[in-house]
Amino acid sequence: MGRRLIWSLRWRETGLLFLLVALLGSLAASAQPRPRELRLLQRIPLPQVGSIATDVRWADDHSVYVSWVHHGIAQVGLDGNVLRTLAPGAREMGLNNFIHLASSPGKLAVGAAVRSIAWRNVQAKAGGSFIFHQNDFSEVYDFDLFGDRVLLMGLARYDGSYAPKGEIAWIGRLSEEKELKGLRPVLHDVKGPGAPHLRGCRTYRLGGVRFLADGSFVAAPGFQDGVHLFNAAGRRVRSWSNEQIGVDTHVRCAEMTKADEEKLGTDDAYLEKWVKNLRVIDDILPLPQGPGLLVRTGKDGRVHWSLKVLQPEGIETYAVPVVGSRTHDRLHGDVRKGKIVLLLSKSGNPYRVETPGDLNADLLVMELPNR
Repeated sequence: MGRRLIWSLRWRETGLLFLLVALLGSLAASAQPRPRELRLLQRIPLPQVGSIATDVRWADDHSVYVSWVHHGIAQVGLDGNVLRTLAPGAREMGLNNFIHLASSPGKLAVGAAVRSIAWRNVQAKAGGSFIFHQNDFSEVYDFDLFGDRVLLMGLARYDGSYAPKGEIAWIGRLSEEKELKGLRPVLHDVKGPGAPHLRGCRTYRLGGVRFLADGSFVAAPGFQDGVHLFNAAGRRVRSWSNEQIGVDTHVRCAEMTKADEEKLGTDDAYLEKWVKNLRVIDDILPLPQGPGLLVRTGKDGRVHWSLKVLQPEGIETYAVPVVGSRTHDRLHGDVRKGKIVLLLSKSGNPYRVETPGDLNADLLVMELPNR
């Protein structure tokens, strides 16, 4: 009887201890401040044009440029009305798709996943005609413009092979000829020649590049560790680890085999499962406060985002007040006079349209909360 009583008391003490630990853990979690939310000012449904919207840039205070994977580029007002067409469909342009969009004062450029970028002067010639110049680049992972300067992440083929020295990010200038001017590498794959990290995860865009207002720029490969800030001359001045940002895609990319790479490109179910378990950098916003990384996660079956603003004194996190309902929902965006515009669309897998709902896309106008 005495032994039973001792065991009973021990179990009660153990149970109380577990309860106390759980309670303290709950209190600690609730004591952690929640990140502040971006302020949602406007949500505008985009018109459906027959393919998935892929990228967005501000055109002026009241309109934006939007690209669609097969249906060109249009200037769209913040009321959702199409104001004008700036590029015909991809086939008419001799490109396989429109994935990336970039602009600088007076210039607009679009990037295909493979082969080239194409750019035009925004102001048309007399009579409304315009010329699109194409600059070849083997595989465009992401790109941006600053005047006539162009910043690229991707694979270049020369000397008979892709990335013979592991080059993955480049700086150069637009050209009216076939080749970009003055192209030089600024970042390399840590695994060296052939850029195996990039090649292994190139099916799903992880990270990107972006110019900031002073001509400096950011490269966030995603497929390998590190987010890097460069000055306007192209010298690296600061880096953050993926762990600091809260992304984990580089771990998976380091483990990729050739079979995994092929499966990502051919098996939609495998790709969907792979994406759900990752924290991904969708885009980089050139905020006045510092580079803003849109970080995406979808483990609970819905897609959520946070904005990580990189500042000298640390990283400030904001919750993005929108939830994606499709596994391949992603956010891309731009900043103008403190206003953020985001494109919410199924751009994570823009080539596959299974239902009319896959074509739905929204423009979201937001701003940082007041302090």
